[in-house]
Amino acid sequence: MLSDAMEDYLKSIYRLQAEKGPPVSTSAVADTLEKTPATVTSMFETLTDRELLIYEKYEGVELTTEGETVALAVIRRHRLLESYLADQLGYKWSEVHGEADALEHHISEVFERRVAAALDDPQVDPHGDPIPTADLTPLSDAASGPLSACEEGEHVVVVRVRDRDPTELEYLDRVGIRPGTELTIVDVAPFGMITVAIGENDIDCGQTTMQTVSSSNISATADSTDHPSNTELLSAEQRISSDDNSNSLISTSIAESDNKPNGTTNVLTQSLPDDVAESVRIRSLDETANSSGIDSYAETHEQGNEPESDEVSNA
Repeated sequence: MLSDAMEDYLKSIYRLQAEKGPPVSTSAVADTLEKTPATVTSMFETLTDRELLIYEKYEGVELTTEGETVALAVIRRHRLLESYLADQLGYKWSEVHGEADALEHHISEVFERRVAAALDDPQVDPHGDPIPTADLTPLSDAASGPLSACEEGEHVVVVRVRDRDPTELEYLDRVGIRPGTELTIVDVAPFGMITVAIGENDIDCGQTTMQTVSSSNISATADSTDHPSNTELLSAEQRISSDDNSNSLISTSIAESDNKPNGTTNVLTQSLPDDVAESVRIRSLDETANSSGIDSYAETHEQGNEPESDEVSNA
């Protein structure tokens, strides 16, 4: 019988190994689980004795086949629980991770099967992470990358969002960035900021002039007559870190002249610092044409009266 802590270690090692490959270092696990290196090393030795890890001193660890199976079982329970909490009990996607962490070690196989059946065997959880199948087949690493690596003009769709930071999830939810949301990269700043247009927008990034302002000067900007003729600032909202303004999250609604009969089209844009953009995993729209994971999210994670930008693209 494994302890909760042992299962947590195996789950974390699996995730780190999937992201960066083996061996997984002591420091990486210590940072993830917020443990001291000495504590992590002691657990490595314990799990190695149980033939769940291969541990090379000063190198790191790798899961054995049995260790991988245990990790996948924990991950399956965790992500099914997240889905059940969100879909059946009305939890926000920013609330489910902590609850699932507490429950994942204590449900029976019968309960797990009934949760899966109640949800019609979902393929992904509320954050877009794939749910291991009942036979615990190792997860394939679908081709996706961080939003922070995109270039201006790219059209992408969000496939996964990191689930560790509730505040970050609440903010992304409020501005309409969730799995299935289409984004167009409007601008990539040289100081670690990326600006995206949210939703299905036909934007000429080379011709669009972007303005992002702080809430303290919105009024002054609105009264000014010195704006570029093709851009009118309508509203702005931002959250600014008290320590570093470079971590601001800024959303701006702009009206872009486009020769249409009605003159302008409102486009919601969002500026994100690189650390937040790094947590948003995306895929090119061309590459998602045959992707079933996003379709599964749309079918199994209906959010009631969500914004239209949360709807899943059929592209």
